Amino acid sequence: MTAPLVAEAVSSGDQELARKRVCESLFLCNILGMMGTLTLTLFPRQILTALLLPADSPVLKYAAPYLRWRALGMVPSLIAATGSASYRGLLNTVTPLKVSLMTNGVNLILDPLLMFGTKGLVSSGGTKGFGFVGAAIATAVSETLGGMTYIHLLLRRKLATWSMLLKPPPLKSLLPLLSGGAALFLRYLALNVGFLVATRRAQLLDPSGVSGAAYGITMQIYSVGIIALVGMQNAAAALVPSFRGAAKKSTISGTTSDDDDDDDETNQAAVIADDKARECADRLFGWSTLVGLMLGIGQVVLLPVLVPLFSTLPEVQEAVKIPSLIAALIHVVNGPVLAGEGVMMGVGAYKDLALVTTGYILSMIGCLMFTPLGQRLDGIMWSILISSVVQQIGVVGHYLKVGPLARKKMKKLIKA
Repeated sequence: MTAPLVAEAVSSGDQELARKRVCESLFLCNILGMMGTLTLTLFPRQILTALLLPADSPVLKYAAPYLRWRALGMVPSLIAATGSASYRGLLNTVTPLKVSLMTNGVNLILDPLLMFGTKGLVSSGGTKGFGFVGAAIATAVSETLGGMTYIHLLLRRKLATWSMLLKPPPLKSLLPLLSGGAALFLRYLALNVGFLVATRRAQLLDPSGVSGAAYGITMQIYSVGIIALVGMQNAAAALVPSFRGAAKKSTISGTTSDDDDDDDETNQAAVIADDKARECADRLFGWSTLVGLMLGIGQVVLLPVLVPLFSTLPEVQEAVKIPSLIAALIHVVNGPVLAGEGVMMGVGAYKDLALVTTGYILSMIGCLMFTPLGQRLDGIMWSILISSVVQQIGVVGHYLKVGPLARKKMKKLIKA
């Protein structure tokens, strides 16, 4: 929620409100992050067996310690996410890119050093590595660096102050953030549950692990592409409220009136703001649809190159082919979906977004649990594709028919 809140506050000229929203978000990051860290570090095995892996899975002896160490980076990771969103709200995407390059560069260097040690690199014998746990420690360290960097940047940009960071905000001030945050929490909870069900299905398809490995590779290739569409979502979440706030500010500041005309001016400002925001949203829908199409075509073309990078086993490579082609179709469907989700975030339609996401996940789980699709690896991907179509109908329908930028609602405002 931070990006659209900051964007609207800054574009309307209220720097103090933007600072307040950022500090409130950081406060919640610390509270929720500590709860998550404690839970994952104390009960990693129980969480993994409850959500993802069978109790007798040989993967547990690796997954549990990895998750425990990885959880140490949760608080700084959330702080970094808030910092990144704050800068996107300022329409500054270069700073988050620089921080991301820095933290991922540190992670890239620390991964081999902490996994394999420094033996052979130094003349005095070097140190022993931590194995797979070293990868988790490297990620936690790089995320801590990212969190500290964003705290420094937010203080320097005056989007945060130490006095506001150290003082818990009043509950009344947190209520808008908590209500919208609760809706987004349900959305992300639904997403995680849905994809956990899909992952568990893939893991249980065959004892050899080929299907699980093929599903993991398919989703990794898909995740690389989806980053571009998530970028469109983030752009919509920041640009739409920015256009609305700037239009309202310019309209009101450019008009002189007496008290009797206040309502007319407010209505005029709302119409202009929503009209500008809709123009922006229309362009974002078009570009995101084009990006989704290009991603789908690009993934199909590059599959012969990408798959061998993940596995040299012929049976795994063969198992990846059809699911990855279906994943390419999902990119095409997701083009307008991600833009629409960003627009819904930008206009504050968090509850509607949570409802659409819940419908998306329920349709996915329904296909996986109650149809033959859940019994095959390609069927799992078909289930995700079908549910993505359902999601597209919900998101685009909201934008065109019932959302605050719907043309019918704008015509009513003009008539009023």
